[in-house]
Amino acid sequence: MDERELTARARVGDEAAGRALYDAHVDRVYWLAYRMSGRQDLAQDFTQDTFIRAFSRLHEFRGDSAFGSWLHTIAMSVILNGLRKTKR
Repeated sequence: MDERELTARARVGDEAAGRALYDAHVDRVYWLAYRMSGRQDLAQDFTQDTFIRAFSRLHEFRGDSAFGSWLHTIAMSVILNGLRKTKR
C-alpha cells in the first residue's frame, strides 16, 4: 500500500494505516530529534509530540508533498519549540 492510500485511510480513522505511517517514519523523526537535542529523553518526547500533532492535524495534509516531508516540517517545529522551552 502506498503512502497516499495510507494517509487517506488514517484520515478516516484506520488505526492500522496510522500505525503503518508511524512505523515507516518514527526512526527518522527520532534521530532528527536526537541529533538536534543531544538527549535521548528529549528525543523520545519530541518524537511522541510530533506524531500526536501530525495525527491530530492529518485532515490538513493536502498531499501536495510527501507525507515524510510534511512530518519533517512538523518535527522541526516541535523540536525547536521544545528546545526553546528547555533552555528557559
